[in-house]
Formats: sequence, structure tokens, C-alpha cells
Amino acid sequence: MGVLTYTDEHTSPVLPARIFKASILDSHNLMPKLLPDAIKSIALIKGDGGAGSIKQINFAGGFAKHQIDEIDEKTLTYKYTLIEGNGISDKIEKVSYDIKFESSPDGGSISKMTTTIYTHGDFEIKEDELKAGKEKVLGLYKAVEAYLINNPDAYYQITGTNIRYERKMVITIILVRATILDSHNLMPKLLPDAIKSIELIKGDGGAGSIKQINFAGGFAKHQIDEIDEKTLTYKYTLIEGNGISDKIEKVSYDIKLESSSEGGTVSNMTTTIYTRGDIEIKEEELKAGKEKVLGFYKVAEAYLINNPNAYV
Repeated sequence: MGVLTYTDEHTSPVLPARIFKASILDSHNLMPKLLPDAIKSIALIKGDGGAGSIKQINFAGGFAKHQIDEIDEKTLTYKYTLIEGNGISDKIEKVSYDIKFESSPDGGSISKMTTTIYTHGDFEIKEDELKAGKEKVLGLYKAVEAYLINNPDAYYQITGTNIRYERKMVITIILVRATILDSHNLMPKLLPDAIKSIELIKGDGGAGSIKQINFAGGFAKHQIDEIDEKTLTYKYTLIEGNGISDKIEKVSYDIKLESSSEGGTVSNMTTTIYTRGDIEIKEEELKAGKEKVLGFYKVAEAYLINNPNAYV
């Protein structure tokens, strides 16, 4: 038997207890809701959810059985082993995961996951296979993170975040195609409970066009001010609907995506809020707006990580 062990670390603006509750304790309810095209259901087929229990994840194409080795809400640790289904083959006997969530200095969280792959014989796992596995796991956590940012009352109170966000796993042009050029198709698919549809109600999608986003509770009209696939820039203005009030006249967004030194993407967004008179916008209102926008991008990022051939 061969043994390969590696450790990954990821940061998040969300409190560790919230991520633990959402991604571990309530995963059977939340994950099929967030990723309905990928995860059909998660069922406990043995035990009560504690150590020794077995969960079965039913995918659109196959399944996976996880044996829970340890779960501790106080220490925010979770250990489990993939024992059957997708990921198990004539090469791989089992895969064990040791996950620990900790508080970060900036008020968010750090998740550390040690993965141990047990192979049949001395078989060598290729680098691209390891990378694909890492990206799938990261994609699941990113989907949960995006949900928690968009739903600050779920699984406890949310923490602050910065609108500048570095996407280390997704190539810039692919992110542009998914979140901007094809948002009308992709976002209602990824967030069906929040976004019912996105339609072009004026123009051809270029400057001067108007898009209407229909939410479960209301709508928003965006006027496209500039869109340039070559320079990876997108400027638009919220002119009507959710977000516009007796305090706010309009909100303009200037988005610029750039390639990072690591081959991923850095997104910079400047938001300009035009108020009616000298109304002061409260910090928590600004924070909530930032988190909603960031949440949409994180959901798209999770989808792209889980679907590496999309928008290529």
C-alpha cells in the first residue's frame, strides 16, 4: 500500500463556527440546495451522524460514501474517510480527510485540510489528478462561503469582508465570460432561490443597454455603461428596483479584472453611491451591499472550479 499526504489551507471572511455548521453539520440540507446540478442528495445510511456513521453523497453521475471518523463542534474539527464510490478505483483504496477550522486575525477563518490517499501498491498519483481533487473540494467550500455571505442571518452573524477579492483558482477571461457575458444564463442556474431570471429589456447587451434582474422578492434594473472583453472592464449603474430608495438615487459600479501573478484573477470594484441630499449611508448598509456582490462572484467561482471545462 502506498500513502500520499498533503495539506491545504484556505482563508475566508466568514466566522469559523458558521462555516463548520453550514458545511459539516448541515451539509445534507445545504449542499444539494447550493449545487443542485452536481449533488442530488446526502443521506445518512448508518449511525446518528457521530463517529462511525456513514454518509452517502448522491451525485448527478455516481455516489460517494464517507465514513465519519471524528466530529467535534467545540474544536471545529472533522475527520472522515472516502470508502466507496466516486474517487475509489483500482488505483485508490481510500482517502482520509482531516479538517480544522480556526479564527483568523482579521476576524474571518482559516481552514486547514490534510488529505491522505491510500493507493493499491506503489501507484503514483499524477499532479493533475491531485489538482482536480483539490479544486473540487475547494469549490464546495466556496459555494458554502458565498451562501453565508449572501445570507448573513444563516448559521449566526457574518463578519466583515473586503470587496477586493483574489481568485487564485480561476483564469481571468473565464471569470469574465461567466459572471458578466453569460450572467443571464448562469446566475439563475446557480442561485435559483434568489435569482429567478435576468433579461435584456433594452439594447443588445452593449453600452446603453438595460438588464433586469428578477429576484424572489423584487427586481433590479442595471444600465450598462461600458463593457469591454479585451480590457476586462465592466461598468454599470443600478437605476431602479431593489437597492434604490428614498435615500439612494442610483449606484454605479466600475469593475476591472486582472490576471494575478499566480495565474488566477484579481477583481477590483469601485462602487459610487449617489444619495438624495446629504443622507449618510450607515457602515452596516455598505457592508451588506459589498457582501451581496462578493457572494455572487464566489458562487460563480465555485461553479467554475467544479466545472473546469466551462467557458474555455
